Amino acid sequence: EALPAYEAAVASKDLSLSDRAMAQNNLGLMYRNKQRRHAAAEKAYLGSIEAAEAEGMDLFHHPYKNLGRLFEKNGRAREAQPLLNKAAAMHKDDSLLFYSMLLLPYVYQDED
Repeated sequence: EALPAYEAAVASKDLSLSDRAMAQNNLGLMYRNKQRRHAAAEKAYLGSIEAAEAEGMDLFHHPYKNLGRLFEKNGRAREAQPLLNKAAAMHKDDSLLFYSMLLLPYVYQDED
């Protein structure tokens, strides 16, 4: 399985920031999709964002989108929206921007 390899890579001090950003994003996907470990996925996505920002990866939108979707699915739409907006702006994805800015608030309008 790929999970132990990704966990070992992320733990390594020798990983470049760009490789760390990609590895942590993929690790987050595995935690979320395969194991339903949402707290671990959130931590991995945040680590990916931190590494990507430190490396200046201005177009690496994946962890923002993935963390936003994780928040949305867990009833945290208010936290999801700025992440999805950022991902849409980075990726020039009009459909994601439309969803985030128009549909997401409508769908979760009763949430406090």
